[in-house]
Amino acid sequence: MADVTASTSELVGLWLQLLMTGAYLVYFTQCVTILRRRMRDGVSFALPIACGVIFVVTLADMVLALCRAHQAFAVNGTRLPDPEAYYANASTPLCVTKNALETVMTLVSDMIIAYRTYLIWDVKPLVILFPAGLLMTNVGLGVWFLWTLRRADDPATIALVETRMRYFFILTLCLNLFCGGMICWRIWTRSRGAAQYRQTEGLTRCVLETILQTGK
Repeated sequence: MADVTASTSELVGLWLQLLMTGAYLVYFTQCVTILRRRMRDGVSFALPIACGVIFVVTLADMVLALCRAHQAFAVNGTRLPDPEAYYANASTPLCVTKNALETVMTLVSDMIIAYRTYLIWDVKPLVILFPAGLLMTNVGLGVWFLWTLRRADDPATIALVETRMRYFFILTLCLNLFCGGMICWRIWTRSRGAAQYRQTEGLTRCVLETILQTGK
């Protein structure tokens, strides 16, 4: 069985991204309505701003992916396209910008779940110390990774970029596992104490819903 090439994986990823973004846009107006209702109820402006940033970054990332696919597969005059060589060059402006948008998306999502943990645990400073440390470390790693990517013109530098990117996503995973676990534990303990006074669909379902909402 032949290995999947970089150009094939990029093309498949683009089609999946278009499919998922289109599915989200179907519910976009409903999301805006819910946010407006929550703002009238007194919710902080931080949530609508974060949602707006995620929406803009998602659309910008999709546009950049389409531009890169066009440059990789389009025929210019008599020159045949070479998508493998195009995607192998990680230091192009479009590639660096796309990675920057994905880094911003990840960091904003990490901020949301860290803030959510902070609120659910009654704004206790000790609870947020570990997630805040991971988040600040990830910000530094993200900037370092993008700075190195811009200069990735040899195999040694590309290997260094891959290592830093791996550390970035490992820290993101640790942050989400910690915050998700803290949120689920808080919901579990609070719901268990109040279960005898109200009807409930079950603690397990509440926790599973939280886990699914936490995942990225």
